[in-house]
Amino acid sequence: MDSINYQELAKEVIRQQQNKEQAPQDHKEAMISVLREKTILQQQAAPQQQAPIASTAPQTAASTLQERNLPSYAESVSPEIQQEVEHLISTTLEKGLTHGISLAAKADPFVIDMYHDALAEHIVGQMKMKGML
Repeated sequence: MDSINYQELAKEVIRQQQNKEQAPQDHKEAMISVLREKTILQQQAAPQQQAPIASTAPQTAASTLQERNLPSYAESVSPEIQQEVEHLISTTLEKGLTHGISLAAKADPFVIDMYHDALAEHIVGQMKMKGML
């Protein structure tokens, strides 16, 4: 199983932040840039196919967007898109970054952006808890 290598990602975030050609970025924005780069590479390597929307159990009213690893703006999108992003995030956390990105690369651009935002928030949070950032 290909797990998320937080140490390697922390190095990539720092490299991204030290890039003199770009405006300064906070940790989350740098992580989003790293994830975008990885997604673009995956899209170039694999033929483009629309990913099916994952069917997951409906969320209870008590679950918040944060508990579901979704960004705050997800509140304004359809439940189907929320479920697709949740599925991509949970697959990434279970099967690894490479597998998750390969699935996300086939999705709609809006879903990809929401996936990047949600995953970056989660990964940066984990890195901070581990003292890597």
